[in-house]
Amino acid sequence: MWLQTDSDSIENARIAATGSLSHPTRLHSVEDELNDTTIDEETVATAADRAAESFDETDFRSDMRASPAYCSHLLSVYTERALRTVLD
Repeated sequence: MWLQTDSDSIENARIAATGSLSHPTRLHSVEDELNDTTIDEETVATAADRAAESFDETDFRSDMRASPAYCSHLLSVYTERALRTVLD
């Protein structure tokens, strides 16, 4: 995750997911959601939701440790955590 910020707004965002998909993948819909927005709780929550919505469950790797539904859920959780870490 890379964010270019200006006081209380995000000017430019670059976010990628690794591990849960078959290859590293940029989250363009999340980036679009964040670009040119004010940093607040609603923005973080919406971006996290958008991360999980960006992919169909068939896009996620499935193995004995995690189902595609669980991987989708984790993508949302980790996106939110990463945003909060970067923005704090």
